[in-house]
Formats: sequence, C-alpha cells, structure tokens
Amino acid sequence: MANFIISYNKTLIDEGKYSNVSADKGGETWKGIARNIHKSWEGWKIIDRYKSKPDFPKSLEYLDELELLVLEFYQKNFWNIIKGGQILSQEIADSLFNSAVNFGPVRAIKLAQNSLFKLSDRENRKQEEIRNLRIKYGEIDIITLNKLNNV
Repeated sequence: MANFIISYNKTLIDEGKYSNVSADKGGETWKGIARNIHKSWEGWKIIDRYKSKPDFPKSLEYLDELELLVLEFYQKNFWNIIKGGQILSQEIADSLFNSAVNFGPVRAIKLAQNSLFKLSDRENRKQEEIRNLRIKYGEIDIITLNKLNNV
C-alpha cells in the first residue's frame, strides 16, 4: 500500500513555505494552502500570532503544531479522497496525489479515469462509456481502484 508521508513529502517540495503575493488569487499561502480559498483552516490562527514576532515567516518552519495541521489538511482534503492508502503502487499514488493537490481531487480522478478507461474526448460518447463501465466518474470507486492497482 502507498504511504501518505512519502507522497506528501514529494508534493510539498513544490508547494514552498510562506508567500503573500498580491497578484496571487489565493492570497496569503502557507505550504500551498491558500488563505483566500481555505479561510477556515486552523493554521491561520497560528500564523497570525507569529506575524508580529521577529524572524517571521522563517519562525513558522519550526512549529510542530502548524506542521501537524498542514499534514492533516493534505491527508483529509486530498489523500483520503483519492484513497491513496488503498493504492498499491507508491508511484501511482504519488502522481495522483500531486495531481489532486494541483488540479483538485475530482479533476485529478477524472483525468486518471479518462486514461485508465480510455474514455473518448466527445462528451456524449464519454457519458455513454461511463454508464457502460458503471464507474463513479470523479470518484475512486472499487472499479477505478481495481484498475489503478492492476496497471
């Protein structure tokens, strides 16, 4: 079975640390978690407390409580949705997890299903193929999971 921490560590290499670029629609961001998109994430309370302290934002890197919240966020919002722990191949789980983080889990799953089941590009034809396959399009159902594990 694939390991979340391995996938997480690979993906977080690209997510960076702290940024607050006015041109970025996500606004203030910590390790890829955009404040404008995830306003209720508990980590923002911790980050806000540290903003007035010396060595901000570098000081955030050493906060175990904040790191735990980041881990929980990625596990809940991406890893669990793609059912990463049920995927046999670490490489496939890494790829699907990274895609879920960057495109959103539903879109990442649909892209994987399009490839796995060779679904046509034409929307009407694709809908018919989906019905015939009996897959839950945009979800890791048992049929999709079995296909992923037998690639």
